Amino acid sequence: MAKKDIGTEIDLSDRSDDQLRQLVAVGTVISTRANDIVKEAKKSLMDRIEPGEHPQAVFGGVSLGELTRTKGGNEGKYKVADPVAFGAWLKKNGLDDYYEPMPVATADACDAGWLRNLIEKDFEGELPDGVTYSAPAAPQVKFSLDVEQARRLFDSDPSAMMALLEAPSDDAETEEPDRKPADPLAELGL
Repeated sequence: MAKKDIGTEIDLSDRSDDQLRQLVAVGTVISTRANDIVKEAKKSLMDRIEPGEHPQAVFGGVSLGELTRTKGGNEGKYKVADPVAFGAWLKKNGLDDYYEPMPVATADACDAGWLRNLIEKDFEGELPDGVTYSAPAAPQVKFSLDVEQARRLFDSDPSAMMALLEAPSDDAETEEPDRKPADPLAELGL
């Protein structure tokens, strides 16, 4: 699913390195927790929403969207992922009309080092048929979540984070629709 743009551009250029590290950590904790909550809420709603029904999701008196339960597929389908392996299986099982004899590169020819020499030196960078080039991974910043510490954040009752993550009470739908809900992220200075 494509990322939805739900807000204005966020400029964090004035933040210190320490503040940026904190935002990565807290954002990951919130995102991880929110994803778990969404997954469980959808699972719980599966038997409560009928196909074709489109109930509204209301928070703070504001409809944030609608839910839909898809009917799902009737049956799975098969797809050949490796035509060479499937061809070998067809041959082994005597289905001679359903495979073609074909040359296949040896394991040595598929070796990354051998391919590099072949392409870069012998063929001046020309990419042979059947060979793809994958660019090296771009550098990135990664965050390793300390799961135990993240759990403690949710156990210590941080009201601003919990306001983002906890479902509103049943009477939230009766709030005045013109009332703008509080922005817990703004309360955190984000």
